[in-house]
Amino acid sequence: MSTRKGTGVQKRGKQSAVAALAAAEQLLIDKGWAALSLRGVATMAGMRLGNLQYYYPTKRDLLRALLTRWESQYAERASTWEADKTKPEDRLMAVAGGFFDDLATPGGSVLFWELWAMAAHDEDAAEIMNSIYGSYRQAVADVLMEIDSKLPRKRAELKAAVFVSLLEGSSLHAGYGKQPPFNRALLKEEVLQAVRGLAGIR
Repeated sequence: MSTRKGTGVQKRGKQSAVAALAAAEQLLIDKGWAALSLRGVATMAGMRLGNLQYYYPTKRDLLRALLTRWESQYAERASTWEADKTKPEDRLMAVAGGFFDDLATPGGSVLFWELWAMAAHDEDAAEIMNSIYGSYRQAVADVLMEIDSKLPRKRAELKAAVFVSLLEGSSLHAGYGKQPPFNRALLKEEVLQAVRGLAGIR
């Protein structure tokens, strides 16, 4: 059976684009946001700069694609954490617990420390991060309103902002490479207890 014309080329192109995003993520983790450049990504990915720019003409394009990739991967992990859980409170707690555990990985903490640093100095990065976190808050607010049908949308969004801050802030103590001054399991339980209180789960 012959290969459809162009299929092999398209497949190689997709592989190159994915390799470039993996290289960009690794570069952020290893060397920080200041080292993120199209040339640096191309070098790490083992490809020519012109080839990289065919897929991502600017650093903004690359950054947006990287965050979209991470968001998709996180959604897949969240679906795994929520598996077989039909109650909204169980889904919320599963995501909170999974997110806390994910902080122990480079992609779950170091990557985002670098992206926060970049957003403090780069308007494009700040805009993209605001968009990502906006979607994150909306998703959490939706679940909180499932748990409490009388909860006003504005209040749910405020609670969702606290949820996000609580989980992400935990990376200061439980992030990758950190040696927490407390037992990690006990810290996780305290965080989850705070989430229960926030959501009104008894």
